Amino acid sequence: MSLVREFVTAALEARTKAGIKVRQPIASLKFKVESEKVKMSEQLLQIIKEEVNVKEVIEDQTLTGKVLLDTEITPELKMEGDSRDFIRAVQEMRKAKGLEPNDRISLVVQTSDSGEEVLKTFETEIKRVVGADSIKFGEADGEEVTAGENSFTVELK
Repeated sequence: MSLVREFVTAALEARTKAGIKVRQPIASLKFKVESEKVKMSEQLLQIIKEEVNVKEVIEDQTLTGKVLLDTEITPELKMEGDSRDFIRAVQEMRKAKGLEPNDRISLVVQTSDSGEEVLKTFETEIKRVVGADSIKFGEADGEEVTAGENSFTVELK
């Protein structure tokens, strides 16, 4: 577990240096284990994936350092990061309205075509996390939210 903490710390430092926030998923993280005797279990690799927000963790004994991040943000990863920013903003709106976690909501969202594409692509996840029964697109009288390069006007009902 201490090795997992080392890798997570090193990876998070690398993210900071690269200017990539933790909510933005990245494709892969390569790591090097100094001892041949140490084998990372799937459970430990999963912890690293979740903590660093990376899709794949790869052991690579040819690395010159401890960790190497794939810092290329594909359009798909960018959309996923934007959806997470949107989720965070809606969660803050729920909190500001004094809603409880089990209170159900409906969202009305006014946005551009690219913003709508982000929300439709991750609609199931968004609805599950924010406790929404529906997301409707159209005229909204609500709070302004920015997620990546997309702007949204979000109304909670």
